[in-house]
Amino acid sequence: MRPARLLCAWPRPGVPLPVSGVYLIMKPNKILKDLILEVVNNQISSGDPPETKATYYRLLKDGIKEQEAKRLIACVVASELFDVMKSQRPYDHDRYTKALNRLPELPWD
Repeated sequence: MRPARLLCAWPRPGVPLPVSGVYLIMKPNKILKDLILEVVNNQISSGDPPETKATYYRLLKDGIKEQEAKRLIACVVASELFDVMKSQRPYDHDRYTKALNRLPELPWD
């Protein structure tokens, strides 16, 4: 299971997550969660990249509540961070944008 997927278990702490046929009850990392949400909030307020803000408003228009829309976007941010660290390659704006466009489907679904 990807670490980004585990991070995105919040805001539902204590919810079992399947990990290789076993269920893991994870305690979310509050510091990391807060930092990634700060990235999301900054992207929305600054409009940079514009796709984040557009995705946020699209999700709200589709009836998703504000907190859940930000959580979904944060999952994409976390997934992109994981991919950058794992592959040792630079940030891929096209991959990030495609993942945002697929929301509410998550990058690993």
